[in-house]
Parts: sequence; C-alpha cells; structure tokens
Amino acid sequence: MGFFSIIGKMFKGEPVFQVQQDAQKQAEQQTVPQHDPTPSGSKVLPQVMIERWQCVPQGQGLHCELLIRNYSPGNVTLQRIEVMGLTDELGNTIDKGEEYEFVFNLAKRPLDMNQRECKLYFRDQTGDYFMALHQVEYQKLPDGTFNVLRFRLLPPIRDV
Repeated sequence: MGFFSIIGKMFKGEPVFQVQQDAQKQAEQQTVPQHDPTPSGSKVLPQVMIERWQCVPQGQGLHCELLIRNYSPGNVTLQRIEVMGLTDELGNTIDKGEEYEFVFNLAKRPLDMNQRECKLYFRDQTGDYFMALHQVEYQKLPDGTFNVLRFRLLPPIRDV
C-alpha cells in the first residue's frame, strides 16, 4: 500500500489498516458448530388435538361436534379421523392457532365402551405425517346405551 493511497483513505474517512480482530472473529465464527434447533436432532412434533366436544343423544342416535385446534407454530392439513367406528377423510388446512369443527352423527348410540380410541391424522408444512391419539371416555345412560363423556389426548403425538 503506497503513501498516496493511505492519504486518500484518510481523507475519505476509510480505515487505513485492516484490524486483525475482525479476521480472528471471522475465523472463530467459521469454526463454531451450528446448533440444531431441536435437541439431539429430534424433530419438532406439531401439536394438534381435540380441544372441545359436545355429544348429545338424538333419538336413538348420537350427534357430536368436535373442535380440533392447531397449537403448532405453522399450518397443518387434517387428513383423516377415526372415531367410534366412523372414518372420515378431512383434507382441511388450519393455520397456527386456528380451529376446525368436525360434526358427525351416529344412527345408533354405542351399546358398549369398546371403541375407546379416536385417531386424528394430519401432516405438517414439510409433508411429514402425524397422529394424535385420544382416549374416548363414555357415560352410561339410563336406557343402557352410552354417550361420550370426553376426549382425552394421550401424548405424545405420533410420527407416522
């Protein structure tokens, strides 16, 4: 670097010499390992669950309304629900914090408590598929049939 180029940089307000600390910091940044956003390399499981429900006897049958909420940081697409012998393809996308109402009717109320699982299948933004397993708890009615008392999430969310 010549004398006149140094004088030119001084007049322009530019640094005359490169500071060695900058080079050292760059070298340190290159050698520091990047942190994985999830501990131990495991993937973050989206959180989707049945948040509220209402099941009421209707004649000999049962009318149910389920409110499914997305607690995940991104949107998810609901694929399928399997509940009380019913399987339904959903195909609805719900954004972060949004809810989806699933309504179904059964022609006859359950006569036993054998169907205790509700499986909710969904996929995240990356296309990975998951399943939220809920336990169905029943209440016996005076006529010997059963009504749904509640849906309880059985964590963790399963990667399928």
